[in-house]
Amino acid sequence: MKIAVLSNINMDLIIRKLKGAGMEVLPQEGFGNELGRMLDKASSYSCYAPDITFLFTDVLELIDHEPSERAYESIDKWFNTFRNAIQGKGLYYVANAYVYGVEKWINPTGLMVEISGYYDRALKSFVSSHKNVRIFPYKQIMEDLGESVAINTKTFLMGKILHTTKATDNICTEIIHRAELEERTPKKVLVLDLDNTLWGGLCGEDDTTPILLSDSGKGLVYKNFQRVLRMMKDNGVILAIASKNNEADALRIIEKHPHMALKPEDFAARKIGWFNKDESIRELSKELSLGIDSFVFVDDSPNERKLVKMNIPEAEVPYFPEDIEKLPEFGLFLYREFFEKPRLTAEDSNKAKQYSDNVKRKELEAGSKTFDDYLRSLGTVLKKVSPGENADRLRDMLNKTNQFNLTTRRYTHEEISDVLNDPSKTIFMYSARDEFGDSGIIAALIAKRSADEVSITDFVMSCRVMGRRIEYAIIDDVEDIFRSEGVKTVRGKYVSTAKNMPVEGLYADLGYELVNEEKTGLEVTKDYIHKLNIIPDRKYYVNWE
Repeated sequence: MKIAVLSNINMDLIIRKLKGAGMEVLPQEGFGNELGRMLDKASSYSCYAPDITFLFTDVLELIDHEPSERAYESIDKWFNTFRNAIQGKGLYYVANAYVYGVEKWINPTGLMVEISGYYDRALKSFVSSHKNVRIFPYKQIMEDLGESVAINTKTFLMGKILHTTKATDNICTEIIHRAELEERTPKKVLVLDLDNTLWGGLCGEDDTTPILLSDSGKGLVYKNFQRVLRMMKDNGVILAIASKNNEADALRIIEKHPHMALKPEDFAARKIGWFNKDESIRELSKELSLGIDSFVFVDDSPNERKLVKMNIPEAEVPYFPEDIEKLPEFGLFLYREFFEKPRLTAEDSNKAKQYSDNVKRKELEAGSKTFDDYLRSLGTVLKKVSPGENADRLRDMLNKTNQFNLTTRRYTHEEISDVLNDPSKTIFMYSARDEFGDSGIIAALIAKRSADEVSITDFVMSCRVMGRRIEYAIIDDVEDIFRSEGVKTVRGKYVSTAKNMPVEGLYADLGYELVNEEKTGLEVTKDYIHKLNIIPDRKYYVNWE
């Protein structure tokens, strides 16, 4: 990835360190005209065309160290200029505000503090309306270090170099981390042991004080660890339990203990009993319909961790801290190392409930006389949603869906932007709900039109709705639309991967004709065609909103 670091203060040391770490970085050409370089189409910045731009605006420099009402005008002007400077294809990380200097102590609740708050509110509002802009946690980095460790007054006076070596290191680490987030596929499921992991001690061993979980001492450490996990769940991490325990004893603590920060509904699935942990994880994978390579397993027992590592090499099995007091920090490590995403979507906050609802659907299916009876009783409702308003979810689905993915083509942010603006391509996105709950946006299909023929280039669907024939309803909808527009033929393609075998026969099941099949090594490519004057009878149970 090509990156640029722009600022109204001297960031040369940070740029040098990033280059030393192997990053491809635009050289600094002075400072103080960061937005001017972005606006100038002939500048070295515009010619370089970075994938990600990191913008660090020293708010005190921006307002000329004058905490007056004019400061708000300066901030508004900066954001208005930035709005005109951003390009649709690039990504932008904008640092939030950190106010430094002794003058902030003269009136700790006065205008100086309010100005930084005003800047951050403006930034948050800007990010909410621009899908390619994110917040860089500059303030958190500086506050964690403390001003005496982060700020070098002497170098700032000499050359506007604000940061110490330690602050420079931490900022560079975060820049690299943010760039990596844009390219990696995060894990989905955090599987947790209970005894000496979510709480101290062994449940069921002592009826008086069965476990360590409280508002003080080591009990507070476990409670704070749970609080971190709860925030992770709210950010889209699916929590599950794999514990060797009597289920009734464990559930009594989870449901009744006054200091449990995590509640039963926070866990999408659980395996509590006297099973081997690797077996439990495989069962959780089936129950949640998620690949084991999206799982992270946490257990205090070295033996249990070793067993899972040996028998399920696809799963991540991190260390467990020997110092229990570091459990909350360990939770943060888990999030940043395995689960953090560059930008959260509306889908993320509902993930745990969506997968928990799926477990209930499986219970309904098991109790139904026939599969058709089960599908009828679900009462599935599909709704079309706007691709432009859900570009982040579109990119997530195309880049992270593996099982129901016909071609497994991956897209950069720039390529998503190109597709959205390509008049020859039509993007379809769908959300689904039923009597158990809202599954959110579950499918995306991209079709490229050429005269009276259409080619389906991408078709992905969330694994949590696989097996309900929803794909039949979607294809019917897409074909109906193109048929009404005079399209005669639809083409489809299947390209095999190690994980998308479940959809190898999809086009054949839909009534498409196989016209070509090629094998290259382990990869199989199948091309299909379907004449729209033929309307197959596809059996599914879906209503439309």
